[in-house]
Amino acid sequence: MLNLLDELEQRHDIRFNYVVEDLSPLELPKPNQINNLDAVFDFIFKHTQVEISKVNDNNYTAVWQEYSACFQLKNSLNLADLAAVAIYNQQQLIGKTNSVGKFFLRDSSVKELTFKSTDFFSENISVETASTSNCSTIYLYPEQELDEVIVQTYLTQGIDLKNDFSIEFTPSEFGVLPGLINADVLHSLQYVPGIVNTDESVAEINVRGGTNDQNLLLWNGARLYQGSHFFGMISSLNPFAANHIQISKNGSSAFHSEGVSSVISIETKAEDITKNSNVIHSNFLGTGVVTSQKLSKDSKLQVSARRSFTDVWESPTYKRMRNKVFQNTEIQSLQDQNSQAVRVNENFYFADASASFHHQINDKNEMNVNILGIQNELEFNEILVSSGEEERNNLGQNNFLGSFNFNRKWNSKHQTQAEINASFYELNAENKSVFTAQNLLQNNQIMDLGFQLKHQMEWQTQKVLTFGYQFHELSVSNENLVTSPNVRVFERNVIGIHALIVENNYQSVNQNFDFRLGLRANYYSGLDEFQFSPRFNLSWRLLPKLRFHILAEQKFQSLTQVIDQQQDFFGLEKRRWKLANGEDFPLLKSQQAEIGLQWKYLGWRLQSSLFHKSVNGITSQSQGFQNQLEFLRLQGDYKISGIEFLIQKRIQDFRFWLNYAFSENDYEFTGFKPSVFPNNFEVIHSSAFGLSYENKALKVALGGRYIAGHPTTSINSDNPILNPETNPSINYKAPNFANLQDYYQANASVSYTFKWQKFQLEIGMSFLNLFDTAIETDRFYRLSESQTEVERIETQNLGLTTNAFLTVFF
Repeated sequence: MLNLLDELEQRHDIRFNYVVEDLSPLELPKPNQINNLDAVFDFIFKHTQVEISKVNDNNYTAVWQEYSACFQLKNSLNLADLAAVAIYNQQQLIGKTNSVGKFFLRDSSVKELTFKSTDFFSENISVETASTSNCSTIYLYPEQELDEVIVQTYLTQGIDLKNDFSIEFTPSEFGVLPGLINADVLHSLQYVPGIVNTDESVAEINVRGGTNDQNLLLWNGARLYQGSHFFGMISSLNPFAANHIQISKNGSSAFHSEGVSSVISIETKAEDITKNSNVIHSNFLGTGVVTSQKLSKDSKLQVSARRSFTDVWESPTYKRMRNKVFQNTEIQSLQDQNSQAVRVNENFYFADASASFHHQINDKNEMNVNILGIQNELEFNEILVSSGEEERNNLGQNNFLGSFNFNRKWNSKHQTQAEINASFYELNAENKSVFTAQNLLQNNQIMDLGFQLKHQMEWQTQKVLTFGYQFHELSVSNENLVTSPNVRVFERNVIGIHALIVENNYQSVNQNFDFRLGLRANYYSGLDEFQFSPRFNLSWRLLPKLRFHILAEQKFQSLTQVIDQQQDFFGLEKRRWKLANGEDFPLLKSQQAEIGLQWKYLGWRLQSSLFHKSVNGITSQSQGFQNQLEFLRLQGDYKISGIEFLIQKRIQDFRFWLNYAFSENDYEFTGFKPSVFPNNFEVIHSSAFGLSYENKALKVALGGRYIAGHPTTSINSDNPILNPETNPSINYKAPNFANLQDYYQANASVSYTFKWQKFQLEIGMSFLNLFDTAIETDRFYRLSESQTEVERIETQNLGLTTNAFLTVFF
């Protein structure tokens, strides 16, 4: 303020008389032009309530009109100033915002205000929170836009289906889904048509028949290799961090590489922080905290941390999940088989922490820095009962990620983004036994370094051309070290991936037509291969309530997960990452096409999609076989075709939805007979339903999932063992021509929110497998130690599991 008055004095040879203490705290933007004194004086008054009066030709007085609170009203969508907004105190009109959207309150007795404007939702605020020197910004939300968001709500609040048919999760706005205590996005995915998991683990999400490693999981541009805690039971992402999550099953952006089945992109939006806030959350597994702070008007920081207390207290929730996770693992085997000779003590915990910093350097430049750390640690000791001798075993899984993003906005039509990201992943196990002197150490490491340069240009109205360059260097190592005798097997592979990308986006003004066409050209330096990856995404509103879409893409993937031995890493995290080498592990190649319709009217939503996908270059090691293909090294492909359907209805505070998917999914391994047989992850029929009620305080949801029994391999019961005398082996029937029993699960959730002026408290409970049904989710066979009998090994589902939570917002 004082700097502007000094400049006016020098430019116009005038003098101002004022009280320095009144004007020095005031801030205001610099006017576009300062030649017209009357216009500048009006500008100053509108922004600060400083009234300037002329004494004579060369002297002016500047008097600050005292006020108790100041408010700046803006449109939440485009941040435009909102003039002529009516301000009420207890239903009495006391004023309106001026032409720059400001209102100055002089009556100190007023405690609460209501802001009202045509086409905007009303907003109530407490005057006590307002500043007297700087105006408090109030964002009003357009009624028309919110109506569209309400209609777009997919399954529950906080999940939206976009025009490009990607699904967007906003955990901070999350409503309620059956069986969930918070916005666990990876668990929520299981209610989306075409996405299932047959072992109740978020570490095994199967999107349209693909394995979990065929999902590209990104966190602020860096690849997340550890998406779960507790060996797949919960997501590794803190649900209370300000994340925006987008899932694409098909037709994804050309700027996304890998992920032949889906792309799950998580972005932490520290720049969205409008005020300081804190969240503390606790449940029967652990506790966490998230704090979001405005460090200054240009800098914002969000920090989150979470840790389990499973190593301190074994809650009923933990015990249920532990029984599910540890069955058919080496740990459970030790406890079952050697209970008299060996005692096993286990200790497990998980933790994660993240920080996101945003700085607006100036009007044209901004930067973001993000870091994330995820840790799972299991330690269990074998104690020989007779002598007290003890051996320590441990399993650690860690993922550390970071990204730096710089954005330059040249003008209204051009902007450039540069990004550097890194991801470091390690799975490490040390296996010892009190019965032998032999030790086994296993290690799997990934170093993923990336760089991206992207330029966006609006070349015509509503038409945006984006082009750029990406480079990734992937280094993957695997090590097995056995002592007594010493045997070490170590391999390390490195691939550099260069990519040129161009993508054109067009959206009509009325949003009746959306179109995206992209092309990605990849060069794999370690393999000396060029590959082209086109993407196509079209959405067209045929009728006011009916939208048609066509999606297609071709993708390549250089990383995959394989199983060498079922008891690797104690059978808990038996999958290890491996890099394509062009020989026994080729590049994965997928082609997918989809057409569909969506109809929306009066709270109804009907959606259907017909799709076909083929993936070439898979290996039998990556599919988790536990039959006659378990130790074979075959290359092949799979093809899946299906239809997905969703019906949804909202009636005031109630929502009901039902989805159904039908698909047929077959392998083809030319080096095996029969060469064509059902996929391990084939789910011919799957369905989910939910009924929820939500108001400002109470949230209740009841629902369930149904999955037709997935394929399994039977044995010849009349002659179960081949060559019993010389080389015994299990006599299997044709692979995957039998099926397990159908899987179904009923879930429920309930929560209630108490609100006070300064903070709010939310409490609730969730129930998984509400009726405690017992279902066999997996089955395989193995020879007994004597190799004279065949043992049938079954995996059971998760029993009735309850969880309670308490969350404080302040």
